[in-house]
Amino acid sequence: MKKILILFKKDLLELWRTKKILILSLVFILFALSSPVLAYYTPEILKSLGASGMQIAIPKATIYDSYDQFYKNIGQIGLFVLIIVISGLIVNERRRGQFTSLLNNGVNKAQFVLSKIVSQVLVFSLIYLLAIACFSIYNIVLFDKNWLAHSFLSLLLIYVYFFFVICLTNFFSSWMKNMVLTLVLSLAITIFMGLFSMFKFGSYLPSYLPNLATSVLHGKELTNAYQTMGISCLVSLALVVLAAKLCSNRE
Repeated sequence: MKKILILFKKDLLELWRTKKILILSLVFILFALSSPVLAYYTPEILKSLGASGMQIAIPKATIYDSYDQFYKNIGQIGLFVLIIVISGLIVNERRRGQFTSLLNNGVNKAQFVLSKIVSQVLVFSLIYLLAIACFSIYNIVLFDKNWLAHSFLSLLLIYVYFFFVICLTNFFSSWMKNMVLTLVLSLAITIFMGLFSMFKFGSYLPSYLPNLATSVLHGKELTNAYQTMGISCLVSLALVVLAAKLCSNRE
């Protein structure tokens, strides 16, 4: 336990020193603040762009539009930034020989990988909560309300999806020989899985969680949400186990 705590502090310190925490915080908070504003003013902007004399029927922005905008932003750009930030954390330590040094000092592969993933999940969780707080405040200011009936479950689905992506990226980082391969494979698998969302069996894949988050806001697909979330958690844990087994100090 003492070794894990030392590794955990080391990994948190590394995330702080390399400004990865700052980068992720800025990206997610920026989207948390800008999403409600974009959703609120987009109808007005579209009306102003219409030709003179033409009446364009554009519905008034609602809080649902704000959530949709937030999910779209963090689910695309935010996800891409997250993968870039964490893709080299394990593989770079393997390449620099730090992983071998830790093994020689009594640290096993499972402890090494688990410390990396837990530190990343903890940092992301805090950033995500801060982003939600900022997002909620702006929703109250612009829409005079924030919480919807199923908003907690909806936000939880997005969180589980990011948890899966963190586990997936670390799996490739523990297996590949360089950061570029880790980055390419993580992005490729994420995009490839997203393409299956249009098929019926795709509703059980982790990539379907963002779609479910939007549906759940409107009170739909609640049963599917719990099923897919459960499957995603199991797949994520399986990736953690595989990452610990495949992690190697050999190039």
